[in-house]
Amino acid sequence: MKSFIFTAVHLPGGCGELCNGTRCANEQAGDHGVVTYGPYIHLKSGKYVVEIEYCGVSDGILNIGAWDVYTPDKGGYWLAQGQLPVTEGKICRLRAEFEVPYAFSGETFEVRTFFAGIGFLCVQAITIIDHSDNLTSINFGDLRNFSPMSQQFGFDRGEPIDRYYITEFIAKYCHDIKGHVMECGDRRYTRFGGKRVKKSDVLMPLKSDSESTIIADLSSAVDIPENTFDSIILTQVLHCVYNVRCAINTIHRILKPGGVVLVTLPSITKADQSYTWPFLWGFTFDSARRLFEEEFGSEQVEMHLYGNIVSATAFLYGLAAHEIQLKELNYLDPNFQVIIGVRAKKSS
Repeated sequence: MKSFIFTAVHLPGGCGELCNGTRCANEQAGDHGVVTYGPYIHLKSGKYVVEIEYCGVSDGILNIGAWDVYTPDKGGYWLAQGQLPVTEGKICRLRAEFEVPYAFSGETFEVRTFFAGIGFLCVQAITIIDHSDNLTSINFGDLRNFSPMSQQFGFDRGEPIDRYYITEFIAKYCHDIKGHVMECGDRRYTRFGGKRVKKSDVLMPLKSDSESTIIADLSSAVDIPENTFDSIILTQVLHCVYNVRCAINTIHRILKPGGVVLVTLPSITKADQSYTWPFLWGFTFDSARRLFEEEFGSEQVEMHLYGNIVSATAFLYGLAAHEIQLKELNYLDPNFQVIIGVRAKKSS
């Protein structure tokens, strides 16, 4: 079986706030409605199980909220829905089966949770389990193989390990995603800004069939006016840009004063030769820090590092995040750098 695990910090939020890795909605704060949504995952036709880990407390009612599995594609379609019973303060796991019809195979799906507005509801994690495949478990004592378990960074097994780290970094700074936002490739992480986003652009270096609204090369981008964006999101982009310093200069130029860029960079990774854009650079914590401090100033740059020998090895072999333990994902060893996160702010 293949599982996709999304903790609250990895899911876009509606009402409520993140607290200790859990999204909590509270009657006293006036919260009501959607608590979590996403993760906008593509599912093929087949049978699945959804698990929702949550805690709900309220006096006088049986259900603290509701949930559904939904696709916005093809006019919208509900695959399953139900209630979230009060749990009397205990973390409980609601489990339900659903099936993706052949007509909706490959469409984008999300699991949404809703708060009724009475008491409080905390959503900890959502898991989608694919019962249509039977993937073999991994024996870490037998890795003597010239081919990884996945040739697709683990996408075909679940959420890739580098994407787990990237989402954690973006979620940490989701409050910076606001106003006029530009993201490269798609709007995957722009959604983390929720209602704070007033205008959204997607950058691509060449015209394509994607949702791009701006065609430009970051190393020059002379057609983009200066002081344009409140927020820029670049996940796994700069390693494909030859003139990295020029690209960082462009980023600084097109940000508004006080604007923020959120960047993730690969360090230990597969250099995919089949990818559309060539893999030109690998980065380290120190090289990334120096590059951004040169342009933004040391006081305007915050750095984050993710990875260890277990997660780095698992990532190179193409394992998905759920196939190693959470403590193995979250442990940091600076000697084994998988993902580097950079938050840089343009001086006001």
